Amino acid sequence: MIRDTANYGPLKRVDKAGKRRSAKLRDLALKHLGMSIQEGEHSSVDDARAALFLYLKHRAAWESMLARSRRNKAADAAARQATTTTT
Repeated sequence: MIRDTANYGPLKRVDKAGKRRSAKLRDLALKHLGMSIQEGEHSSVDDARAALFLYLKHRAAWESMLARSRRNKAADAAARQATTTTT
């Protein structure tokens, strides 16, 4: 199971052109958790903790979104299969 803050839509930022872009982990940690990370010496442990805490904070909505996405993909695949077997 991989959950990447860069790929989760609600954590993305909107750039000046109106496109959704992945936000910096440092900015996400400050905005959503009130945590300051990546100040001075970089710590991969602090990054991992911040990413985990972000996931835990958004877990219910995140997992719900992924479940809907999986159901939609399965339904689309079934529809394609039904179309190819009937033609």
